[in-house]
Amino acid sequence: MILLTAIAFYIKEPLFAAQRIAPQEQAQLQKVSQNIREAEKIIKSEPDPTATPLQDPSKTRVFANGLAETANSYEPVKLSFPKPGALAYGWWPAGSSVRQARRLVYDSSLRNRYKNTGQALANSKALLTYHGAVYRVLRNLLGYNPAVDFVNYSKTSEDSGARIVAARNGLTQLSQQLNSLTGRYPDSGLSTLGAAVSGLQTELNNFQLSGDSGRWIQQVAMVQQTIITNRQQFWKTASLNQLDQLRTAGNETDQLQKLWNF
Repeated sequence: MILLTAIAFYIKEPLFAAQRIAPQEQAQLQKVSQNIREAEKIIKSEPDPTATPLQDPSKTRVFANGLAETANSYEPVKLSFPKPGALAYGWWPAGSSVRQARRLVYDSSLRNRYKNTGQALANSKALLTYHGAVYRVLRNLLGYNPAVDFVNYSKTSEDSGARIVAARNGLTQLSQQLNSLTGRYPDSGLSTLGAAVSGLQTELNNFQLSGDSGRWIQQVAMVQQTIITNRQQFWKTASLNQLDQLRTAGNETDQLQKLWNF
């Protein structure tokens, strides 16, 4: 009796496993397909910073926080490669469904295709998170109005001196925060932002000595415009690249679902 049970297990269990694994994988891949479409929709709907007025601090804060909230709302699906399980059993000649399932779960190239598809989703999350993080760092500078801050500037004024110190501390902190973002995402424009902030620190020192508020106001406006243009260029390039990754992942997902259709 025990022998018969063992024989039945080795013959039937792989078949049952094959019958279970195919619909499970199709369901998982269908979920991935939906997640890809969600990521594409989010990336395509991100606002263009050049079309959004950011001089108002409250608007700048809302804009930056909105990007961060968008990133938090998207969660990539964790795509897992199926394990052989009971498909590894059985010495009896297997049926076509078992042979197909075994071929797939032991296919290293298929494992890599799963990995690449999952990476495309993770990259979408990374891009959205990074994009929001950069704007959260920059939001105070983008919303800064030097004409209001130094409307009554005087070299001998205690209030003006305190405002100079506050501006200098803010720029120092901003520079440190930008440095902390280095390496978190491929972004060749980040160094340009760092250089712009460094230049503004020099301009602040010159302003403190010269008292030329007109030049200071002009230099701040130039840096603000540099930031907005820089981020627009980054997003245009990075989002197009990510959408290409998602399109490739979507095509892969369709092909993978067909492989499990047996």
